[in-house]
Amino acid sequence: MRSLLQLIFPRYWPLEEEFKKRESFMSLSKTDRDYIRLRKLNERWLKAQNNSKYYQRIKKKHNLPETFSSIEEYISLMPITTKNAVSRHPKHFLLNGHARGKWMSTGGSTGIPTRVYWKLKGHLESLRDQYWARMWWGVDPFDKQAMIWGHSHTFGHGMIGTYHRLMVPITDKARRRMRLSAYQIDESSLRRYYDKIDAFQPASLYAYSSAAFLLAMANSDRPPLGKTLKAAFLAAEPILPQHRKIIDQILRCPAVGEYGSIECGMIAYEHPSGGYHIFENSVLVDTSKNPSGGYDLIVTQLRDSHFPLFRYQIGDMTAKEIERGNNGREILGEIKGRTHDFLRTPSGRFCHGEMITHCIEQLSDILIFNVHQRRDFRIIITITTNDSKPLSLKKENWLKTSIRTALCESISIDLDYKPELSRSIAGKHRWITTEFEQ
Repeated sequence: MRSLLQLIFPRYWPLEEEFKKRESFMSLSKTDRDYIRLRKLNERWLKAQNNSKYYQRIKKKHNLPETFSSIEEYISLMPITTKNAVSRHPKHFLLNGHARGKWMSTGGSTGIPTRVYWKLKGHLESLRDQYWARMWWGVDPFDKQAMIWGHSHTFGHGMIGTYHRLMVPITDKARRRMRLSAYQIDESSLRRYYDKIDAFQPASLYAYSSAAFLLAMANSDRPPLGKTLKAAFLAAEPILPQHRKIIDQILRCPAVGEYGSIECGMIAYEHPSGGYHIFENSVLVDTSKNPSGGYDLIVTQLRDSHFPLFRYQIGDMTAKEIERGNNGREILGEIKGRTHDFLRTPSGRFCHGEMITHCIEQLSDILIFNVHQRRDFRIIITITTNDSKPLSLKKENWLKTSIRTALCESISIDLDYKPELSRSIAGKHRWITTEFEQ
């Protein structure tokens, strides 16, 4: 099976060699790693300033050097590339000349759907980073995997849509994947998924964090899946602390955070030793403090993607600056969500939505929720409870009072109860949404 997959799918070609290269790179001193990264950065920058309309203009406008003498100089001189700039004129970023690859689009969770181009070589580099990180948890790229994921390919139109609807199931089967719909997450569906996963006996689960949590909760009375599961890889959504705890307790496997994006590929992966370890050979990450007290994540693409991104403000935030682990390894803390996941008060204060989630977490009756703020500052919290019944009046009043106390202002708060919460077209769950532009 391994040799057949390696023959059919280019992503599996010389994987062992690719893993050895990454291990060898990370065994170097921090000084040597940064020397290699600077060289790759300058190679990408030379191509961009000569072949990308956007960066030709940026170089001239800011009088940027042809090459940078250090990573520190680069961070201090290179201006931020905004998501809006990429979204409005994606072809201005594309390098001149043909390169085998494809256009890809984000799901628009930041409110700005964005198209980027991925050269095949760069895309494969990103996938191999992902496979390498999963090996940290004992999961081989050729092991079986169950997925609770979106099926956006089913919404395609014309010949392309038909092609994806036909090929995705075939490709999943060939790659030993079982794909379960993240659109259907009612209790009966989740119990049926549990049976299918149990029969399939995968080595890993790949899912949105909220979907994995709901799977565990819906099957808390059943034997654990841990007899084959080595890890639950959670992506595309922030992982709430209680979700980690429940997944670990019920599925009997570690909840592992994956951090990446359509624009930048794999950025960091949670490591058994703790924290999200950045793929230093593939991306350069720095941070910028934002009004909430958190840190915006700024990503530079070092892969050969044919679509250069320098100091790209990806739209996510973390609670602290990048830390240094053993051998100076760069480590991110928990990804706290989108930088636009802020609530506003009439007096002009910004409060990160996590403040509300901390209040809601105190009520074990609540299974899942969504917080939405309207332009008149009113907050609507849509809730699904464990027993599908409203909270008691006492708990409702406690929740509203706690949130107002945390906000330090009196704001109208409404609670809306639903048996199931809607999801995005990609199958993701949004914890915080707002009608304000950030």
